[in-house]
Amino acid sequence: MRINKALLLAMIIFACLPAFSFDHRIVASESTEYKQYFNSAYENYPEIPRGVLEAVSFSYTRLQHHDYNESSPKSCSGVPRTYGIMGLTENGKGYFKNNLKYVAVLSGISKQELMTDPELAIFGYAKAYSALLKKSSDKGWVKHANVLRTLSELPQNTIQQDFALNSQLYVMFWFLQQEEFQSRFGFPNHEIDLSALFGKENYKVLSARNVSISDEGIKSSGGSNYSKVSRHCSDYPGSIWVAADASNFSSRAGTSISAITIHDIEGTYAGAISWFQNPISNVSAHYCLRSIDGQVTQMVCESDKAWHVGTENPYTVGLEHEGKADYEGWYTEAMYQSSASVCLNTMNNYGIDPLRSHQGPPEYGINILGSCIKLKGHQHFSGTSHRDPGLNWDWAYFYRLLNDGTTPSPISITSSSGTIHDSGGASGNYGDDERLYWLIEPPGATSVTISFTSFDLELNWDYMYLYDGNSVYDDLIGVYTGTSTPGTITAESGSVLIEFRSDCA
Repeated sequence: MRINKALLLAMIIFACLPAFSFDHRIVASESTEYKQYFNSAYENYPEIPRGVLEAVSFSYTRLQHHDYNESSPKSCSGVPRTYGIMGLTENGKGYFKNNLKYVAVLSGISKQELMTDPELAIFGYAKAYSALLKKSSDKGWVKHANVLRTLSELPQNTIQQDFALNSQLYVMFWFLQQEEFQSRFGFPNHEIDLSALFGKENYKVLSARNVSISDEGIKSSGGSNYSKVSRHCSDYPGSIWVAADASNFSSRAGTSISAITIHDIEGTYAGAISWFQNPISNVSAHYCLRSIDGQVTQMVCESDKAWHVGTENPYTVGLEHEGKADYEGWYTEAMYQSSASVCLNTMNNYGIDPLRSHQGPPEYGINILGSCIKLKGHQHFSGTSHRDPGLNWDWAYFYRLLNDGTTPSPISITSSSGTIHDSGGASGNYGDDERLYWLIEPPGATSVTISFTSFDLELNWDYMYLYDGNSVYDDLIGVYTGTSTPGTITAESGSVLIEFRSDCA
């Protein structure tokens, strides 16, 4: 019995040992040359676990700076080159993502510097990584894995592409688990459970020596089957995650997010969620919103390109609202509030100014607005044949929700008579992107009368709003644009608020 127990114990210990001893040839002689740059990046971005940046560099370049000249060898199979110490792709040949451009946009460091300067390449990747971390509400190492997937050049639409991408991540996490690397580069054992991170069966396939890939699927020599890793995004806290079918969205290929599209579904919330999971629908949106209570379901990560507004997909985030453009009863207060919250979250994440939101009257048809208007309807984008959200969407109210916290203090006028000019004075022009307020409130007044002697605004682009009271929530007297003078206006409350908005061009 004692012999059997000892034999069993020895077998267990033997089974837990790595299948292969560490091969020191895998580490280039110059691998520690850039250690100070990695350490500096971690000091600037302490939210990145130590070792992760080296793991990325190891997987692409074996921690060597890659530079090329005319005599440098090219891939005989045409695989796109990766540049610099972080292995970024400049030209993905229409298949790989151009993640060099993406990191340049996120970091503010030029593509040329990322390719040629190892210190800036490490710092730029760390800055981009940190920016994506801050936008994610995932937890633990799942959060870091998803950031690494987002920064990768590899697509993730099919199960075969998913396997390739997660094979890349497997190498990075393998690096983090090696004691030799932990010692050489000075990072701790993070004790990452790869079986939990990738899924038990997937981990068996990813770590197998032999793998079979066919139209029927992906299988290890031990019989384990690989299944697509579900990528969970929650860019908007509190949203429900239901992934659109992978064939209905794609990579932004490095294009930065700079605008938001307001849609209506022309159907139900439930119908849209189901339809975006249909692999032959070829459509999707980042978010769907329910009419009765404003519930939000996210279906595509903001870092990915949803297919919702044609040629303008690469730089936009799309919100589909339950409802139909030609019928009332769909656009509820709860949905407006929820939609504004989603939009403000996205605007804050990508530096989109809420003042650049459409504010004009509801419209029935297509009306293409300029590119400086950053939040607008499907009906306002170039190349569209759609006219949603249509006549029943209250743009003025939605604009107010988006900008309620940014209203500047009004210019106070307490004299009983006087003259008011816009910012251009008596003879000059007002500027673009202006949001100005004047509050006329003489002490003891029971009414205020304003007579306009000159009025010239850009028609249907610049607007003046008059309110009978001292706030934008008091009764609206009227909205004015163009050159027709408002004439004489009387506010019966004893005060009148003038709001002026000029557009962005």
